[in-house]
Amino acid sequence: MKNILWIFLLLFVSCEDKIIKPNTEVIQTPSICPPSNPESEPSRFLFDGLTHITEITRTSATLNWKSSKGFHQYHVIELRGKDRVIRDSLNKDKSSIQLNNLIPDSTYTFMVRAIDNSGFLDTNTKTMTLKTLPWPNFTNQKAISLNGSQAIELPASNTLELGKDFTISLWVKLNGSMQKDARIFTFHRESFATTNLALAINANKLKLIYSNKLNEIKSLKKSVDIFDNQWHQIAIVKKNTKLTVFVDAKKILTLAQELPSFGTHPAFLGSYSGIQKGLKAKLDEFAIFKKAFSYQQILELNNNNLSMDLTEHSMQKHLKTWYQLGDQNQDTTVVITDVISAKNATPLNLKPRDFIRDSP
Repeated sequence: MKNILWIFLLLFVSCEDKIIKPNTEVIQTPSICPPSNPESEPSRFLFDGLTHITEITRTSATLNWKSSKGFHQYHVIELRGKDRVIRDSLNKDKSSIQLNNLIPDSTYTFMVRAIDNSGFLDTNTKTMTLKTLPWPNFTNQKAISLNGSQAIELPASNTLELGKDFTISLWVKLNGSMQKDARIFTFHRESFATTNLALAINANKLKLIYSNKLNEIKSLKKSVDIFDNQWHQIAIVKKNTKLTVFVDAKKILTLAQELPSFGTHPAFLGSYSGIQKGLKAKLDEFAIFKKAFSYQQILELNNNNLSMDLTEHSMQKHLKTWYQLGDQNQDTTVVITDVISAKNATPLNLKPRDFIRDSP
């Protein structure tokens, strides 16, 4: 009887109506069109990138492009294999840049990208490659002879790298003739002729002329034994506020003086301005380094009273301007070549016979 009861209960339970909930699983599949990222969108404005490269020298070149409407800034990019380096960023009004401190006889690849006023980049991928000029084969067989009514006009004084620290070097050959305030060189501090730094011959003395903080023109003189019709090397070193003059690697003058800023008036070799206060002498190997030389570096520059290939000097990477004054094929009565950059000079009243076969 008990067994029959258990069978009855089992049948009752198994026949009871039940609602069975389905076992569901939500599967998310990626969208065929992912949501857009506004930061990856290009600029709606067009920019053609680099157009041409000009003024290629041994250590510099000028990149050019056409500025376009709608852009806020231009990035100048150097490509180095797989790497990229931003060399400079310029505002919307610029359409060229001169790149300096390049290595002679070297190849570079550049591009320019533009960013618009909303922060989006242009889509141009145009690149251009340049090769800087090699160092010239050094020869020094010629110099320039000035007769007192001639000079060499250099670029604007404030473009010649005469900043906080610098070294100026040149060679001079003087006979025994007396001269009064005849300028070996002059750099100016205004848009007109106003001496900021100059070196002159005054009788049998070397005269350093300079401007002080009050824009007063002052001078120091020192008797020197250089009027012997022999070549002598002169160097002026500025380190912070200290000026030192060397003749044949010997210190002859020292001055503690901060110079005012240099101006836009051209600098001059062999005169004050134009052919005023002209020098009667032979000049050779005028150079400017953007570095204050130590005494050891001055000795190296003097090279035992012999001119040297300045590209072999230990400080050659700081060499910014170098006029060989007759030894470059391009040196004529119309132009004197700057071996380092495009800062060529203009002779005043020079004749072909003034390029003489003489050198230190």
